[in-house]
Amino acid sequence: MAEELDVKPRIRIWPTGPAVARRLAATAIALLLLAGPAAAWWHEWNAESQAAKAAFQRGDYDEAARRYGAALEAAEAFEAGDKRLPTTLNALALVYSELGRYGEAEPLYRRALALFEEIDGPTSGNVAAVLGNLGLLYKRQGRYDEAEPLYRRGLAVDEEILGPAHPNVAIDLANLAMLQAARDRLDEAEALMQRALKIHEDVLGPEDPGLATLLNNMAVIYRMQNRYDEAEPFYRRALAIDERSLGRDHPVVAERLSNLGVLSFYQGRYDAAEGYYRRALDISEARLGPYHPEIALMLNNLAVLYKAQGRRTESEALLRRALAIRSAALPPYHPAIADTLYTLSDLLVETGRNNEAAALKAQADAISGGG
Repeated sequence: MAEELDVKPRIRIWPTGPAVARRLAATAIALLLLAGPAAAWWHEWNAESQAAKAAFQRGDYDEAARRYGAALEAAEAFEAGDKRLPTTLNALALVYSELGRYGEAEPLYRRALALFEEIDGPTSGNVAAVLGNLGLLYKRQGRYDEAEPLYRRGLAVDEEILGPAHPNVAIDLANLAMLQAARDRLDEAEALMQRALKIHEDVLGPEDPGLATLLNNMAVIYRMQNRYDEAEPFYRRALAIDERSLGRDHPVVAERLSNLGVLSFYQGRYDAAEGYYRRALDISEARLGPYHPEIALMLNNLAVLYKAQGRRTESEALLRRALAIRSAALPPYHPAIADTLYTLSDLLVETGRNNEAAALKAQADAISGGG
């Protein structure tokens, strides 16, 4: 089965000016600077945060992680109650999540959440943002039951403090929609995503960079419902917005290309699908490295295509590489591991290696039935 990538988390970083705006990460970053003493730690924190922000926006996540790590060292020296510490924790956690370093991201998100709850109380926009980011981390790990209450709490907080038609509420709705889509609750997912899209487009306009992820996610849902003709214009519009705002070689653009490849595959347009997958892989491997979970997803999708074309040797090599990456990067019960195991098992049956195929299928069944 071919797979899509969906929603991105949110990040708040504080350099200059008191205004706060929350947007989808990878297309916009919210900025706020709190007044504080003009000390060396402040200047170091500010310089590293600005450099990290720039690296994140251009898709250089390794550099962003290094810079946010340095900013965190500076933030640890601030007085108790300074919001720059939880903000930096949230930012570094987000970058780790983008790098597939999920085990390192979770404790940072949890610490950021606890600090924001202590400083702001349980119903602040900062709390809602971290709840959404932690929920997305759990979703990426296949921990759906843990993700849902975080998403719903974040949505309730934002609706209470901002009202039902704010762009932050749209982000919460989109997160919840994609979680329900992952659970095959597609009618609910569609309704949530349509509401999210309407809010975002009405408030920020049809060309806002943050709209691209919501358009992409609406297309994912339509594709899952086999509504291919409805999905395609949403995918293409998302790609066009991201190429304009981020550049043609950004990791987010690679995700859009990969998703268009998935759609083309299901439409039976195999040559087009391979072209999209190849371009997506080239960008992602250059920007994320060869062992990122999103690389595994793209390898898996290309392998599924080759399998459908009867290119079994090429397919097997890609599936084994995808399985190795996923087994190293994801929890052992993650459904993505089972998906690759099932596909590889089917391929081995086609090539007469039934004993190995049966063993892989049993391993996949154990994952699908447990966790």
